[in-house]
Amino acid sequence: MLWGRRVVGPVCAVFTQRGRVHRSCARGAEKTWAMHSNSDVEDMPFRQTSKEFPLTDTFGRKHTYLRVSITEKCNLRCHYCMPTEGVQLTPKASLLTSHEIVTLARLFVKAGVTKIRLTGGEPLIRPDVTSIVENLCKLEGLSTVAMTTNGVNLARMLPSLKHAGLGHLNVSLDTLVPQKFEFISRRKGWHKVMEGIEKAIELGYKPVKAYKIPGSVGQIAFITSMSQHFCSSCNRLRLTADGNLKVCLFGSSEVSLRDALRSGASEEDLLVIVDAAVKKKKKQHAGMFNISKLKNRPMILIGG
Repeated sequence: MLWGRRVVGPVCAVFTQRGRVHRSCARGAEKTWAMHSNSDVEDMPFRQTSKEFPLTDTFGRKHTYLRVSITEKCNLRCHYCMPTEGVQLTPKASLLTSHEIVTLARLFVKAGVTKIRLTGGEPLIRPDVTSIVENLCKLEGLSTVAMTTNGVNLARMLPSLKHAGLGHLNVSLDTLVPQKFEFISRRKGWHKVMEGIEKAIELGYKPVKAYKIPGSVGQIAFITSMSQHFCSSCNRLRLTADGNLKVCLFGSSEVSLRDALRSGASEEDLLVIVDAAVKKKKKQHAGMFNISKLKNRPMILIGG
């Protein structure tokens, strides 16, 4: 939210290492916490997957983009996202290990995913994030490894992340005024975020999107996915930090790939589970004001 003017979502600085133009992602990913687990995808029949592109839903949408939340933790407490005291976190044993993240990512890449974006919480809080990026970049067929971050730890960590292969970077920033940043996020850190953006430019990540002020170096984007549907062209799937697959960021349906993986499910069995979930994807998500009525993992903690 910009100070004094209501907008849906934050201002984002969008960077790419390779100079490719890409679509900006919804804020939801980096600010989602697993407060409960629920699944509307129950008793799914094990059936053969389509002979066509495996991750195609009943409306013909081919899913080539996977968002992976690697942590529920965040080092900010933004008013629109989190209470001051934080939220109840999932026990560490229930979260995906780095090996499980890469294993599931490999499955999705084999099924046609070409882009993976790491989110959170705040992904740069996770100690093994560089290792995760490095191993994802080794997956044959994966063309893009991206990340969305609040930028607080970016300046310190970006050199190693670039060396590991991180290609695209979104930096969320709600205001360009330090005092307003502290009010919105309930934390100091505006200068660290700016240092992170400067480091990204220094390392060759170039702004490629959004709005641009004449004569300025940077560009910005407004995330409006809650108020403007792009469902007809949606190619995204989401894996939560505790291993649940969500076929719609705004929906409540989830299926646990973590449980299936830990119970010894084969790669073929996992793909069947994923395919069945994708086939249940709806034509479009609920309207902006209907989302607040859903019992789900909201993009923001609406009403709570």
